[in-house]
Amino acid sequence: MDKLITVDIGNTSIDICEHEGENIRFIGKFERVDDALNILERRERIIASSVRPSLREEFIKILGNRISFINPDNINIKVEYKSKESVGIDRVLFAYGVKKFYSDTALLVSVGTALVIDLLIEGVFKGGFITCGLRTKARALHERAELLPLVEPEMFKETIGVDTLSAIKGGIFLESLYFIKGVKERFENLYGKYLCVFITGGDGYLFKDMGLYDPFIIHRAMAEAFKEG
Repeated sequence: MDKLITVDIGNTSIDICEHEGENIRFIGKFERVDDALNILERRERIIASSVRPSLREEFIKILGNRISFINPDNINIKVEYKSKESVGIDRVLFAYGVKKFYSDTALLVSVGTALVIDLLIEGVFKGGFITCGLRTKARALHERAELLPLVEPEMFKETIGVDTLSAIKGGIFLESLYFIKGVKERFENLYGKYLCVFITGGDGYLFKDMGLYDPFIIHRAMAEAFKEG
């Protein structure tokens, strides 16, 4: 039997993984749609999630019935959102994966184009907050301020920024760090529960000291939801 392929279509890149039993292999991260499709054209069992509806038809046109897109309704988790269909599929999959593999109560932190913090309480996805990711902040500063260079986000452990580069890197990192800490404290006080932190996303490794970093949780969640379906 062909190995199962999972495709996570994000805002700026397309991640592809291959599954064989409980083992998962990262095939690659692609910014160009054509590069991702070239890989997938040789595959038969493909499950995908997408936060870019514009690409869905393009993938179906090329791959036909070899690809199936997961929708929020396909995922076995209760969602307390105004509309389950309107919440990002990546957010629902993240919550489902954490519930399935780790804990039914947690703070979910996804760090990519956007920085998303969601709350999972006793197996129920409650919602959360969305703001700019670190690279989005860095790009906005560079594009809007003539003298500010474009920086690569990284962990910042110094006391203070002592030049323009360190000031920007420290600013975008610490702003995100204290946003996560503040939301965690807010939710813990609101629900009276300690929240373990689970982190994913392309830049999630920058915050791995805060909890458990799982870069493939969306892919593992897709595979599990496919099995349950």
